[in-house]
Amino acid sequence: MSRTQDLDEFKEMLGDLLEEALELKQFSAFIEAAEATTVLDHKTKELLSLSIGVVIRCDHCILWHTDAALEAGTTHERSSTH
Repeated sequence: MSRTQDLDEFKEMLGDLLEEALELKQFSAFIEAAEATTVLDHKTKELLSLSIGVVIRCDHCILWHTDAALEAGTTHERSSTH
């Protein structure tokens, strides 16, 4: 299974769980509020979330936030300050 298929399957499973559990719906609302772009832009928040996923070694988190960071405008280019 490809990483894209794995992520799609995970998102579908998560959607099913959100429909079944009020607590997960509330947690999802909390996450949406935390991701609001009032101080940091969306791309920066996704990169921070990706970093956390890497540190805790959460494969689904890494896939999710890599995809979201790319959608938010992250590129593969390296900084010229290296």
